[in-house]
Amino acid sequence: MTRFQNGLFVLATDHSPPARRAAREGLALAEALGARVLLAHVVTPFHEGTEEARAALEAFTAELAPAIPVEQALERGISVEAGVFHLAKQHEAALLVVGTHGRTGLRHALVGSNAERLVQLAQRPVLCVRPPDDPEAPLHLSAPKRVLCPVDFSDAARRACDDALALALHWDAELLLVHVVEPVLVPEAYGLPASQVAVSLEQEVREAAESQLRALTAELSESGAKVRALIDEGNASHRLTELVSEEDVDLVVMATRGLTGLEHMLLGSTAERVVRRCACPVLAIK
Repeated sequence: MTRFQNGLFVLATDHSPPARRAAREGLALAEALGARVLLAHVVTPFHEGTEEARAALEAFTAELAPAIPVEQALERGISVEAGVFHLAKQHEAALLVVGTHGRTGLRHALVGSNAERLVQLAQRPVLCVRPPDDPEAPLHLSAPKRVLCPVDFSDAARRACDDALALALHWDAELLLVHVVEPVLVPEAYGLPASQVAVSLEQEVREAAESQLRALTAELSESGAKVRALIDEGNASHRLTELVSEEDVDLVVMATRGLTGLEHMLLGSTAERVVRRCACPVLAIK
């Protein structure tokens, strides 16, 4: 049984295409897990009026034609994040569901993304959904066949792995465990070429990762789940988003460090970069 079953999902919408797709994926997940749904819209200062927002929320609910009851919530807040956080705390939500525009580059640096800020700051899981190029594409979470979980053998990654396992078991889907070995950068020292030292270190890292991944795969397989492990190399966020397409993944479940401030500006987060680029929904676990 997953910890999301029978809980409350807050589906945050601003009625944009990403938010509409996210609501549909979130609703499909709620139906599969027997969860309750709260479709929420946050009215921020200097935007639309309350009555206009309420009418749009009711119209969108009717458009969704949900198979399960859907509650509605209209929240006023100084920001979208503040309004969503208040609703999540008030209703003790098990999951937040948001759409992401997938902005990159300078525009992203200047504008940011409500979805990524929620991933950074929320104290509960966040399901992020980027709309597909084809708006008529089937929903990933209506009948998932493969769940991908990146592992770096940290405690946070293990918690995400446990959630991924529970969901894979619920759906009878394959659980794909992935560890990406990133390039090792070392200075030239002791008369040894830097490239030679890097190759040696990368080999050690890979062998250690393979050993830990074999042990984790064997442990999780005891649950009866279909578990497969994969070691890859390269930039972690790039390879993970590529593997989603290569392996036909329906859901990524991964841990996030939740960095903020200057540290976040300089280092970013693999989870947030995956959220921005991933072709399937990403469940970010704190």
